[in-house]
Amino acid sequence: MTRQYIEDFLETLPVEKRQTALSTMSKYGNNRWWMSDDAVYAARYQLFEDILLLPPDFYLQGVVKLLGRQVFDFEVRWNLESIRHEAKEAIELREKGLWDNLIKTQEWQERAKRRANEKALDYSKHLEEEGIPIIFISESGKVKVSQDEINKKVKNIEKKDS
Repeated sequence: MTRQYIEDFLETLPVEKRQTALSTMSKYGNNRWWMSDDAVYAARYQLFEDILLLPPDFYLQGVVKLLGRQVFDFEVRWNLESIRHEAKEAIELREKGLWDNLIKTQEWQERAKRRANEKALDYSKHLEEEGIPIIFISESGKVKVSQDEINKKVKNIEKKDS
């Protein structure tokens, strides 16, 4: 990260949030992780802060690498506690020197894919409870929700709005 990014970022914040950001930064002393070019290193800290000090894309890139699986941006916003729990596990494995060999195993890769799918399904259920129709497209391009189902849901939403 460049110093200019941080300065520009701070300038865009309302005074109260700027104070929160500066307070957050000050508690780390000389560890200026938000200035790091290492996305994983920065994400290890950002995940446990309530104010975003990193560019969103850089942060998500770090979370993906940290967890060793696909991470959807909605996961970080919607289910942060679950991501934090997963990150603690990944950080511990990295610190013990077990991470690099573990993520190469078929079992870990299947687990990572399963977790990503579970997170996406959890979020889609949440959206459906809110009345927002969801369309899943498989890797082969096959639509998982029929157009009739989508049209029914849209009509129901329109009825509720009128």
